[in-house]
Amino acid sequence: MSLTPNIIFESAFDDELFYELPTRITRAFDARSMIFHLVSKDGDHSVTANSGYWPKEQLEAYSKDFVDKDILWSARANPQNLDRAWNIIDGLISREDFEKSLIVNEHYRKFGDDLTHAMGGIFNTSRGQMAIGIHRGKNSEPFSNNDVNQLNNLSPKLINMLMTRQEIAKAKNTNLILQKVVEDTAKPFVHTDFANRLLNYNGIGVERILLINGLKVNGKNLIAINSEGKRILEEIDHLKDIDGDCEKYLKLEMQLGTILKIQKICLAGTMPQLILSIEDKPKSNDQIIELLQKQYELTSREAHIAILIADGKTINEVAAERNVSKNTIKSQLNQVYFKTNCPKQSKLAGLIKEIRLY
Repeated sequence: MSLTPNIIFESAFDDELFYELPTRITRAFDARSMIFHLVSKDGDHSVTANSGYWPKEQLEAYSKDFVDKDILWSARANPQNLDRAWNIIDGLISREDFEKSLIVNEHYRKFGDDLTHAMGGIFNTSRGQMAIGIHRGKNSEPFSNNDVNQLNNLSPKLINMLMTRQEIAKAKNTNLILQKVVEDTAKPFVHTDFANRLLNYNGIGVERILLINGLKVNGKNLIAINSEGKRILEEIDHLKDIDGDCEKYLKLEMQLGTILKIQKICLAGTMPQLILSIEDKPKSNDQIIELLQKQYELTSREAHIAILIADGKTINEVAAERNVSKNTIKSQLNQVYFKTNCPKQSKLAGLIKEIRLY
């Protein structure tokens, strides 16, 4: 199982190769275990990949309680320790202090882990900081200066590969969002870049956007035609100014009883973009009752009970709320089930939800 620059490069695009990579690195350095660990700019920790040495329980305990106590992560407080590999023991910490450290005695040894020699580094990336750690047990030789130099030469390739994988994953996620919007014709949309240039849309989307009474698609641009449209574009400008988070969105209640959802998205290798989609404002209970009466010939009382039961209330709770007997509620509910062709509460809940949203 060889380790070459080409294998590292291909690991960015091939999941099977990527999850084999820590094992390849472990063998290349005649080591026992290896891990990639990311701390995002938001402070979230995630083990990106490992050689499979540690049990799941140990990895979860490490991520939850011991990351900040790890010698490698603790060393990042000094900028001089970043963006290069170290022989961690004797390079960043003395052997004596390592053996006395909290992570060794309350984590590694608790799990029967004989980790004795380690090398690795913390590297700054566009997404946060990435740790690369390679380990040997007590019966192995310490890592040599040559080992550390080889890891230093290898690290830029590994970091570039990991960042490429993250960009691909984000692009795939964004493409799924776009695909869902495109396929869901009940949710019209307009897709623009941050200069308000039109990139994509469905026919219903453009028509509904125009009905908002404030925006207009002019050639390849989205423009405001009145104060309402200006308000929308101002909100879009505010969304553009929010750095970093590419899953932010806002919802604006429009004049015609609809909700305009503006979602900020990021595609790999491009500037952030926007999805503008129209959502109908959820109907009030009075509107739902009126529709139930018209479409299913429910009485006003039956329609009220249908809503309460669909919202998860029990027959006892509905009876107490309406100050009638349980038998009366049961009788009226049976009529609801019969008239709506919903034989049970879950079906009725689905029907009420559909009426409320569409």
